[in-house]
Amino acid sequence: MATKLSLHFLEDTLGWVAVILMVIVLRFTDWYILAPLLSLVISIFYSVKGYSTFLEHAQDFPGYCARRSGYTEDQDGFDRVGPCR
Repeated sequence: MATKLSLHFLEDTLGWVAVILMVIVLRFTDWYILAPLLSLVISIFYSVKGYSTFLEHAQDFPGYCARRSGYTEDQDGFDRVGPCR
C-alpha cells in the first residue's frame, strides 16, 4: 500500500513541478512544445514505475500461486495450493 501511495504522490509532485517549470519557461520564451513533451516524459516514467510495481505484487493474485505450485487435495477433499515459489 505504501508503494502505491508514494507512487501517487510522486506523480502529483512531478505534475506540479512540470506546471511551475512551464510557467517560468513560457514567461520568457515561446517553447509551447515543451508542455506535451514534459507530459509524455512524466507519463512514461509513471507507466514504467507502475508496471514494475504491478510485477512485484503479481504474486499476490489468487491464480498466480495456483499455476506456479499446483493443486494438492487434503484429507477433507479440499483443494489446497502449495507454497508459491
